[in-house]
Amino acid sequence: MKYFILSLLFISCAALEKSKVDKNEYLSISVEEVVSGEFLPYIKIIMDGVERKLLLDTGAYKSSVETDEWSKTYSPIESDQTHFSHGASGIKVKCDLIEIKKIEIGDVHLANHYIERCKRNIFGLDLIGDSPFEVDYKNKKLKYLSVLDKAASQKLRRMRSGHLTVKTKLNGREYNTIIDTGATATVVDLSFVQKYPKLFKLVKRDDGIDGHSGESIESYRYQLLELMVGDKTLRDISIIAFDFPDNMKKGLKGSPIMIGNNIIGLAIWQFDLRNMLWNMKEY
Repeated sequence: MKYFILSLLFISCAALEKSKVDKNEYLSISVEEVVSGEFLPYIKIIMDGVERKLLLDTGAYKSSVETDEWSKTYSPIESDQTHFSHGASGIKVKCDLIEIKKIEIGDVHLANHYIERCKRNIFGLDLIGDSPFEVDYKNKKLKYLSVLDKAASQKLRRMRSGHLTVKTKLNGREYNTIIDTGATATVVDLSFVQKYPKLFKLVKRDDGIDGHSGESIESYRYQLLELMVGDKTLRDISIIAFDFPDNMKKGLKGSPIMIGNNIIGLAIWQFDLRNMLWNMKEY
């Protein structure tokens, strides 16, 4: 089973900002095998004195905690009757917004921050913040950086929703593509696969799970013969194809692909949200 988590949420929030960053400062990432050969990254933080393990999810603009006995002690700021989020299945999920008085992320503290109370524990872009950082699965680190090397970096884009995108090229056409550490696999819209069958080789049916709603998704595993990510050419990449729901197509702004952990784990990824730069460093 593959997990596809893409939080298509449009909401303003206070971002984490660090005025001074120690280039050696980092958070430990626990890269866990959720099913055979499929991995997701997790980070532990402190919320109002309680340690929580959250999924590191660059495909989620808004962080969340699951609805459990601890989170039920918070009064909703926006109730599940008015606040909804969507996952990869296209199904609406009712969520609350709650306020956490103090969030401790390593040595950084964030006060009075709104997060979702929903299905999953997710560490999204609102908690990562605007300081340059790198995601390094091999060494299990989310590391904060002082600067990125501009000469070695490429232009990073951010959608109106807040999601980060990098330039990809598929079948000779360029796309702005979301980088999603909350997805175990790289996914492609099945309609694109059917339109350009020579780019793909069918492996098997391989149904997945929408990590946001818990719904099953009919999907198929293919080999993608060639994909350009920035200035790097990747070949024979394993991808999962399924019918993207309308809300996902809208959220991806025309891109038929979203990059997941099977590609992310091949390199160190660096991001600078202030100067809108990114870099992919090979191991």
